[in-house]
Amino acid sequence: MPKIDPHTGCVVMTQGEFWAAEAASEGRGREAHELVEEFYADMDADLKAEEDRLRDPTVALEQLRRVCQEVLDSDESIEMPLVVLEVLEAKVSCSFRSNSSYIRARAQHKNGEGVITMTETSFSGSWSEPPDYEVNVEWCRES
Repeated sequence: MPKIDPHTGCVVMTQGEFWAAEAASEGRGREAHELVEEFYADMDADLKAEEDRLRDPTVALEQLRRVCQEVLDSDESIEMPLVVLEVLEAKVSCSFRSNSSYIRARAQHKNGEGVITMTETSFSGSWSEPPDYEVNVEWCRES
């Protein structure tokens, strides 16, 4: 049963209560589990679409350059990619408290060619933990 949180004054409920309330307010006679299934199916479709988008070399280059610029502020040894030749792998994950993306691509930089790997993760934080953001970029030179 929903209750008032003593710290925030907000109405709080369990996930089951939330989905049951959503199904009732929808007024289409659907059960809570149907809304949950639809929600997760939509979320999976969105993640797949984002992974497909990141597989485009132009989009991957844009993401890699943005992240490399952030890393360059603290690590001068990272080389900026000039061209993405091929996206080898692209993954995106999302939960209620964090989002992450991963790109591994064959790319060209000013001193040659190599494989660049980028991981970017953001955490929304919680009542007791502040939001956080992590980024990692690594080059593996090809001979």
